[in-house]
Amino acid sequence: MARDDADKKRLADRKRTESREREDERDREEELAKRVSGKIGVRAPTSLTSDEVEKMMGQARALIDQVSALYNQYLGGIEKLPPIEKRKQLEQLMTTLSVSRGGPASLQFKLSGLTASYATFRDHWDKQMRNLEAGKIKRQS
Repeated sequence: MARDDADKKRLADRKRTESREREDERDREEELAKRVSGKIGVRAPTSLTSDEVEKMMGQARALIDQVSALYNQYLGGIEKLPPIEKRKQLEQLMTTLSVSRGGPASLQFKLSGLTASYATFRDHWDKQMRNLEAGKIKRQS
């Protein structure tokens, strides 16, 4: 009997924990959607159509290329400041895309590829800036 009671208690505890985790996840998703839609001024990201997502993905690809070129110009001594504003725009756009859900599988596949590409570039840019600040590399003059 005591063993059955202990099993029931563990099961009840596990269900409460799982329920809390689901609620926390929903709250995080809602908060992120509110933050993103408030920053960029678009509808809630979960209501984006496939065409809107495609358009935003094209904008993100173009911004990735621009930011990459601007970082190269900064490190080459052409630009005086790193591309902070453009990078913030790109970060907001990628956040909006990352919380959008649904759509055809092909669109989700393209989005995951774009997200991976962005993560690679972001890591590269961060590493370049760390190396520059640490004195491991120098800007061209």
